[in-house]
Amino acid sequence: MMAGIKSEAWAGYGGKLGYKRYAAGVIAPAVAWPTLMFPVEYALISQFLAFTFLYYNDARAAAAGRAPAWYGMYRFVLTFIVGASIVASLIGREQIANTATEHSFKDKINALLFLQKKEKEEAEARRKAELGEEDSE
Repeated sequence: MMAGIKSEAWAGYGGKLGYKRYAAGVIAPAVAWPTLMFPVEYALISQFLAFTFLYYNDARAAAAGRAPAWYGMYRFVLTFIVGASIVASLIGREQIANTATEHSFKDKINALLFLQKKEKEEAEARRKAELGEEDSE
């Protein structure tokens, strides 16, 4: 029942405006789904651009009478909220990426040398402890 009402709204009040609006409602999600396969930054930017284009398309439809008069403002608010969320996500991802420090090759070599030195010291301490036990017996 609800899908039928939505379909009629997209098609234009009982279908009198044709099914171009209905096609736009079906094509938008079909185009959006593949963006989930993109790297995150490209997906978010693509989705932001798609929402902006849909707002433009829907605002024109509302102004031309192919959608209810209130629909243009509704789409503006929705697009603003979604756009702000996407921008916040992009900024947050950038800040997280900048705080994650990658160790240089030199740091890794120094850590390896430190661990080798530590292992030698521990082995030497164990050897001395074993010799000390043998002397006391």
